[in-house]
Order: sequence, then C-alpha cells, then structure tokens
Amino acid sequence: MPSIDRIELELPSQKAKLVIDKSDLDLQDKNKVTISEDGILYDRNDPNKSVERAAVHVTAPGCTYLKVTVSGLTESQKKGRLLLLSEKTEGLGRQIRGEWSPGHQTEESEPDTAVIHCLSFYQEHQNCPPDLFRGQLNWKLHMAEEGDWSTDREAPIDLGSTALEFYVLKHKLPKLFESDGDIEIPLLLLRMFLGAALEQKVQTHLQWVSLVTRISHGSAEPFSGEDKDTKAHWLKYQTFTGAASFGVGPYGGEFRLNQWLAAYRNWTTKKIITSVNCYDQAAIVEVALSLGMDYNQVAWEYHQVFGYISSKTELVGWGPCNNPYFYNDQKKMIVEDDDESRWAFRNHAHLSWGPDFHPEKEEEFYHDNEDPKEYTTTAIYIIDACAGPHVGDESRDIYLKQLDQNSGNTEKYPVEKLADLKRKNSAISYWNSGLTGLSSTVKNYTLQALQDSYYKGESIEWSALELPPGSPLLSKVYGGKLSTIQDQFAEIVQHIKFKRPITGGEWIEVEIENEKDEFGNIITERKIYEDAALALSYFSLRVTVTPSNKAATESIKDRTMKFSLSSNVPTLKKQDSKSTITMIGGQYLKLFIYANLMVEVDCLDGDDYLQAVADAVAEKLIGDEEKLAKPDQWGACAN
Repeated sequence: MPSIDRIELELPSQKAKLVIDKSDLDLQDKNKVTISEDGILYDRNDPNKSVERAAVHVTAPGCTYLKVTVSGLTESQKKGRLLLLSEKTEGLGRQIRGEWSPGHQTEESEPDTAVIHCLSFYQEHQNCPPDLFRGQLNWKLHMAEEGDWSTDREAPIDLGSTALEFYVLKHKLPKLFESDGDIEIPLLLLRMFLGAALEQKVQTHLQWVSLVTRISHGSAEPFSGEDKDTKAHWLKYQTFTGAASFGVGPYGGEFRLNQWLAAYRNWTTKKIITSVNCYDQAAIVEVALSLGMDYNQVAWEYHQVFGYISSKTELVGWGPCNNPYFYNDQKKMIVEDDDESRWAFRNHAHLSWGPDFHPEKEEEFYHDNEDPKEYTTTAIYIIDACAGPHVGDESRDIYLKQLDQNSGNTEKYPVEKLADLKRKNSAISYWNSGLTGLSSTVKNYTLQALQDSYYKGESIEWSALELPPGSPLLSKVYGGKLSTIQDQFAEIVQHIKFKRPITGGEWIEVEIENEKDEFGNIITERKIYEDAALALSYFSLRVTVTPSNKAATESIKDRTMKFSLSSNVPTLKKQDSKSTITMIGGQYLKLFIYANLMVEVDCLDGDDYLQAVADAVAEKLIGDEEKLAKPDQWGACAN
C-alpha cells in the first residue's frame, strides 16, 4: 500500500533558522512542535513523527520547495503520471501540489518509490502572499491519464496525514534577519503575522500591508487578524516625552526585534504594557512586511515639524486623541482644537509604499530624490501604525487630510505654540530605506551637527565626561556581574521612593533578554513596574556594555542624540548629581559612563526620585572598582 516515507526541503541551503523562545510553544499551540534542524519535516520511521517539525524556507516565486518520497507503489502505478495533492483542512494554508512522470525522475533508490517535487497549488505571481502550512496535512495520490490531469487511471489513494508547520517566504529577506551569515527568523513573529494572513485569507500585497499595519497598531489581533480595539493593545504611545523603546532613531537604523517580541510575551504572561512612539511603530511594520513582500518597495519617511492630529486619530494603544502628550491623563486626550494645552508632533515617522515603487533599481535613489513630498514618478501610499491606522491605501494628500481635517487653518491651532515649535526645530522632510534596504549616501554630519540640524537646543559639553589621564577607568573594563547590580536595583527604588520594603503584588520585575546594538555592544535591561496596568509606571536600568571607555563615550553621544531627536522635551544637559560620576540627563532620563559601561536610568516620576536612584546605581558600580578587568574581558559582565 503506498505511503509517504519522507517530506523534506527541496534545497536545505535555502532553509532559514527558526529562533524560538521556550515560552513561545505555549502560545497558540494545539500540537507538539520542534524545530527541523536538517530540513526534514516528516520521517515515517521517526518515533516522534506526530510532532510538527517547524521550518521556514526562503525561495524565489514559482520554485518547488518540497520533496515528498512516496513508497509502496506498484509497477502499473508508476507507468503513468502521478499527481500528489494535499487536502485543504482547517488550520492549513493552500494546497501543495507535486507531479511525477516516468522517465524524468532519477532520485528513486527503490523501484517502488517516487520522489515528487512540490509547490503551492496556484502558480506564484507578483502579489502572492507567503505560504503557511500548519497542522495535520492530508494527502492523496492521483494516477492521471497522460495529458489529462482531471481523469484518474485508477482510484485516488489516501496516503494518510502528516504533521507539518512550514512557512514559505518568497522574497529575499533584509539583513536585519542575518546573524553570523545565517538567516534567523523568530517563530513567534511568523505565527503572529503569517498566521493572521492565513486566517484572513490574504491574497494581495495591499491586503498584507493592511493586515500588518492593523496588527501593529492594535486594531487587529495577532495570530488571527480579527478586529480589535487598539485600547486593548499591549503597546501604548508614550504620552510624556514620545521617546522610543526599541532603539530606533528618526532615520530608522537599529530595531531591537527581540525586545519587541519580549514585550508581547510580558503582556501574555504578566499583562505588562510597553510604551512606544512612531519610530517603534514604523519599525515593526517595516520588519513584518518584509516577510511577505519585497522590502525595497517600502520607504521610511521623517517629517519635521509635523503638526497637530485630529480627534479622529486612533493613537496607538489609546484610541481617539488630538493631544498626544497628555501625560497619561486621559481626560486630556481630546481637547478643543485651539486649547493652549494641546500638543503637536514635533516630528513624525511613518512608512510609504507603492506597487510600482522600486528604488533599488536606481543606484542613489534616496540621494537623488530627497523629499518624498516632491516625488511623483509612481503612486505612493502612506502606512501609519501610530496615528491611524493608515493601512497603505491612501495617497499622501488624503492621508494628511484624514490625519487633521483642519490642516491649513491656523485659527484651529494654538498658534504661538506651533510657531515656537517651528522656531526651535529645522524644517526637514526625507525618506530612506529605514531598517531593511538600501544603503544610500548620507550627509556626513557629526553627532552634534546632526542634533543641531534637527533641534536648536542647548549643546552638551562633552568635555565634562572626560576622565583624568591615568584613570584606571580609561584602560580597564567592568569586571563584576551586572546581574548583581540589577538584582539590587529593586531594593534601591524601594528604599528611595517608598522608604520601606515592597510586598508581593506591588511590583513586577521584568528582565529583558540581552541584545546587541548596531555597533556590536551588548545591551542589558531590567524593568520594575509599579502597576502592570500602566505602560509608564516603571523604573528602568539599562546598561550598554562596550569594549572600552572610548566606545562607551560614543554610545552615550549616540543615545543622547536619539533622545534629543525623538523626545517632546529634547534638552539634555549636565545634571546636579551627588555622585562623583558626571551625569547627563533631563526630567525623565539620566545617563552616565563607568569604565566601558554606558548606564541609563529612566522613569516618568521626574527628578524627585530619578536622580537619587541614578546616584545610588552609580555608587554601586564605584564600589566594585576593585573588580576592574583587562579589556579583552569586556563582555563577561553581561553573562
């Protein structure tokens, strides 16, 4: 009796590595799942054959991607063409189809076997979404008449079912998924977005853009794509300063995808909400879109001064809002249009795309077309998962009118407040490839010049950070364990803010997985939430471990620049600290350097507690001075 012996990838070299957190297998799982390390998705002789072997394949549209070995065939069955079809069953994607003809196959090791090369049932085309197959897949083998696939020579044979979780990505992935030469994709990311695409029967790029944007905005559920109120989102706009949470700058650049996924896990396990800004939102949409379309077709846009938003705007995580910096006072989410307490976006980042937009075909597209507002060669549509959602089906003019129906009517604004913004901030509009695509010529600004070009604020005297010649902190690195400092962080906050120990349900501690930034530095972070229901009721200790004091100095300059460019209260300056370490900061953020460490402490309680907390952290590090180590041990403290 014919049966399936093995299902494997056509080209194991095109298999991407799936990255999985141990908690991910508890999310949305109906079956046992493991990761296919060898490209084999099913083996009849495997005692665990009922376990799904998850795999992801990156291939060109129209190519076969599976080899299915069928054994137990008779001589008469192999005399004509064979057609292998998977049956569409609940929880699965498209049909898989494979054909075999006598005389054209040379891979069979036994006379009763046939190796059938398979792809999706429908031929791929430009707007075709990724394929996803997950669950129990039922197979049938047809013995077709020569030249007539609709007529069987014999009755179709039921080959039984196989467990499968298999993703087929049909476009080259951006470099942000590369690690040591390999493509690595988090399984949770695939399930959240591609799983929803399957459930919503996504068939075109426009549908894909819309779905990804709505999931990121919180107006659609991950995994299923079902409608949802953004107020129930695990991400909320940061309504104090508008600062980013996942390392993104106004120009795109770095995005800490692992921390974004950790924010979702924290929500599912502890109901902790994470704050975001427009950079974070543009970043996750751009990353997720690249799983299902050519990433070159998506551009990152930055505009300054951006201006006011309409009360029809659904601010991510909050809902209708025309005043994005309401300091968590929900009574001020919507105010009168000309109310002096109303805030505008100092700047704003969003995405744009077009079905015929291909900047990669020009060597210096973004250099030669600097202002996106002036580009008219192909149709461009706006994507905004922060102040929206705007799901990629609106032109720029329609988007701006939808975002603020009073645009152009200065009587509807706090006129002096808007004028002050324009006096302090340079008028800038540009676009680039964001996180994923092309490298393009960039003006050679120094950090301070770049900051000055965006915001005409006070300059920082970096010389204040310089250490005296001969200081051991210049030539050595921190040799203690940062986990010890992080463990003491909760005690510091409890002592300074509450002056008493904190009992069980009052605090939730979250340790975020270490991650590398774009410079190869190691980032460690510990957050303490006073109330898990509020996105901003936390204290955070984030330490960037660099190879040297010089690298730490560059890191603090980069962090300061990113904060100044993104924040609604951008000025940072030297702080009045009781520590012997010089600190830079503002009302919600304190930064300092110790040896090769760049340390940042932030919360939204203001200077009443934050400076004292930062001073205490600094003193803990100073107390470890005897633990300074040789430079080649710079990363050991993060383990």
